[in-house]
Amino acid sequence: MKSKLIRILILSIGLGMVLAGATLSLIELNKFRHIQNLYPNGLEIAGVPVGGLTRDEAGKQIEAAYQTPVEIRYNSALIHAQPADLGFQLELEAMLDAADLRNEREPFLQEFWGYLWNKSQFDETDIPLEASVDKEKINQYLLDEITPRYDQPAIA
Repeated sequence: MKSKLIRILILSIGLGMVLAGATLSLIELNKFRHIQNLYPNGLEIAGVPVGGLTRDEAGKQIEAAYQTPVEIRYNSALIHAQPADLGFQLELEAMLDAADLRNEREPFLQEFWGYLWNKSQFDETDIPLEASVDKEKINQYLLDEITPRYDQPAIA
């Protein structure tokens, strides 16, 4: 009678451990699936840290960083100009595609196993800035906006 009780106790403890292990595995699998859609920590695109962000969030972060006004100092004046007014065009999709390519995935189980053991396969090279500048727009901005306001004839 006592040995039957011990067997049931051992079997119950064993089943409880298996159930706990399965539950923890499912919890970690859920976390892993969420993390798979994020850029790895430490990644920078065009000098902007985007680790832990989705592709869309990273795009918004980069656009926000590169839409801040540019300071131009002309004589003693400080002029703020929008990058778009100066012909600056960010190649956002190309940079995000390069980040996605660098973030190429391994087979699911192999990557999940690495995640469980906290082994990162992340290549820590940053994605460089890709943008174009229209020199014609810069010249036009200088002629239309800066020259009429700040080039004043000398007053004697």
